[in-house]
Amino acid sequence: MVEQSETHLPCHVLEDADDTEIGLAENVMRVAMHPADQFIAFNALAEAGTPAEDIAARFGVTALFVKQRLKLARVSPALFETYREGGMTLDRLMAFTLVEDHAEQNRVWEALPTWNRNPSTIRRALTAESVPATDRRVILVGLDRYEDAGGNVQRDLFDDRNQGYLTDPILLDELVQERLEQEATALTEAGWAWAKTIADIDHSALSEFTRCYPETVALSEADQSVLDAATEAYDTLLEKHDGEPEDEAIRVEIDRLSDEIDRLTALQQHWSDEVKARHGCIVGLEWDGSLRVVEGLAERQDEPETATPANDTQATDDSGDPPAPHAKLSPKLNAELIAHRTAAIRAELLERPDLALKVTVHRLALASFYAQGSRSCLALRAESDDLKRHGDSVAANQGLTTMKEARDRWRLRLPAEAPALWDWLLSQEQDTCLELLAYLTASAIEPAWSGDPAQRHVDQLAETLALDMTQYWQADPATFFGKVTKATILDAVRESVSPEAAENLARLKKDALIQHAVDRMTGKGWLPKPLRKLENPDKAFAT
Repeated sequence: MVEQSETHLPCHVLEDADDTEIGLAENVMRVAMHPADQFIAFNALAEAGTPAEDIAARFGVTALFVKQRLKLARVSPALFETYREGGMTLDRLMAFTLVEDHAEQNRVWEALPTWNRNPSTIRRALTAESVPATDRRVILVGLDRYEDAGGNVQRDLFDDRNQGYLTDPILLDELVQERLEQEATALTEAGWAWAKTIADIDHSALSEFTRCYPETVALSEADQSVLDAATEAYDTLLEKHDGEPEDEAIRVEIDRLSDEIDRLTALQQHWSDEVKARHGCIVGLEWDGSLRVVEGLAERQDEPETATPANDTQATDDSGDPPAPHAKLSPKLNAELIAHRTAAIRAELLERPDLALKVTVHRLALASFYAQGSRSCLALRAESDDLKRHGDSVAANQGLTTMKEARDRWRLRLPAEAPALWDWLLSQEQDTCLELLAYLTASAIEPAWSGDPAQRHVDQLAETLALDMTQYWQADPATFFGKVTKATILDAVRESVSPEAAENLARLKKDALIQHAVDRMTGKGWLPKPLRKLENPDKAFAT
């Protein structure tokens, strides 16, 4: 019989250690526990006073990881238990961390249909009454100012791209008004007779006033030389890179030149004390969250309708002749405008199920009976061209918003699983099927570029819909003026206002010209050629 030797194993008795920490370490390092147990354990350590950074250091994870798990542990107990039992996925539980109100979390979960409880839908429901941090009002006021005033921000720890949602829109609007009034006070202190605050300075707001413009005074020889050089360099870079350079260094240089042009151009504009004493200003918000100030205004009952700009006789160029027309648009801008038109056609067709049926039949008949010739602008497939890729301003088109809202509504109405769709369709009234057909058909309308065989069809469709692009697009720095040359801007003013107006603005530098063009053209309904109605549809469609 062989005598066995004794084997000694090290054993540490931790009499004063934290049972929760020991259990957590044991399970994390050896056998994986259910994630819910980990969340609860982290939360127990935090409630015992252990900072998140210390918990992270002990278990070899980041502090953000710990904070995220603490958020998950503090979701409504009912929802947390649903997750533990497998009735909810982790990404859905993450979505509920946006708010701390357990009752609101439970309400949203119960209100959403079982087939539409995806994380994005949950987040939308939880933030329906909140304001995203990207809102122009937030940009004006500043997130720090809002929080210093006691405003709360919902932040998504699981999305580092999201800046949060402001939960007190009333406070935000008060801070915006306060900021606008500060600017208005500064203007009256600078000598203006009055200053009003109007958050959205649109055509209806401006129509209540007549307006004069500042005198243009000469710069010193040195300043004029610098301004001419900066303007030439600015225009050259924009035209060379089609208004949107990819190189960061070039973008920085364009911004620097723009600031220099603005600074020197401002020196050319002079308001006399007499004009200020008889006129006022309105202060509002630009689309990008910056302040907009419109000066030189007089209420219509106080000044004749025929009041003329203060500098009408001084803003002509050296020759006295307006610049020659130059209406050429870059291929990129042309594609962007056509994308705007396509978005509008989709939104209009959405409201015409009867016409959507004919568009679809037209597409199928062309494929079945006509080998060559005309082509439909309908792509008969379950796909939709992302029009936003054609230009940065297209995302703001109301047509895309309308289509997105329609898609959200259909997602709520349709079955969650594909196998159930056929039976669902058979159970629906014809009107419901036609409405769905209208959405699907509208979604598949494609842009038709110049020379495309489908261009004739998209023009016919626009004519049938009586498409009014002024309801979907207007010229502003983002959609048009910032992407074309000075000559093209002056052509637009010449067409929409008058040749005299274009002549008066001819000597302004580009940034100043853009602002004057926006002010003069607001409400005129001007459209560039790619967005206009056909002048003679019968003749165009006859060929």
